[in-house]
Amino acid sequence: MAKTIQSRVIASHWRNHFILEKTRLKKHFPFLNCILRCNQLTCRGSITPSEGCSTYKIKLVYVRGRTPKVYVLDPLIEPHSKYHMYKDGALCLFDPRKSPWSSDMMLQDTIIPWTAEWLVFYELWKNTGEWLGEEAPHEDNEPEK
Repeated sequence: MAKTIQSRVIASHWRNHFILEKTRLKKHFPFLNCILRCNQLTCRGSITPSEGCSTYKIKLVYVRGRTPKVYVLDPLIEPHSKYHMYKDGALCLFDPRKSPWSSDMMLQDTIIPWTAEWLVFYELWKNTGEWLGEEAPHEDNEPEK
């Protein structure tokens, strides 16, 4: 019985956490359309990271207890470690060894700005062939959990 109550408390905590994240994202980034289902917040939208850059359709997936992941839906970018993407197509937005993800971190202050920054560095990479952003090793090229 105690485990059932504890499970409900944890589920309630995460639901409230996702509701707050969704509310903050809507306020700060109205171009994102976010849906909360079960233990997952999914947001989609189009972002132009800087003047003169292309517009990208992105999807953010944040699953309870996991690191949020961002994918570029359009234009399609083939995953490759030389421009800091994981094999599953998720963007490598930060070095988890230096600063591991914590649920205390707010998406509007971290993941969304980091995504815009990644897209600017990708645009520069397309022009120069060199990744000008910070780099984290991709030993097995798999995203962190």
